[in-house]
Amino acid sequence: MATTISIDPVNRIEGHLKVEVVLNETSGAVDEAKCTGNLFRGFELIMNKRDPRDAPVIAQRI
Repeated sequence: MATTISIDPVNRIEGHLKVEVVLNETSGAVDEAKCTGNLFRGFELIMNKRDPRDAPVIAQRI
């Protein structure tokens, strides 16, 4: 048997975000984790194929 923890909505962000974690009851380990958001602003497309160290510089200017 597994325990599901759901946090919906996550506050202090722009848009709507839901986080779900499925815990294994015997070991307490995380079996599955999901993060779902419905606000698309295109940051992912801008950051695609760039060095991850560029993200803070680019994102703070958007």
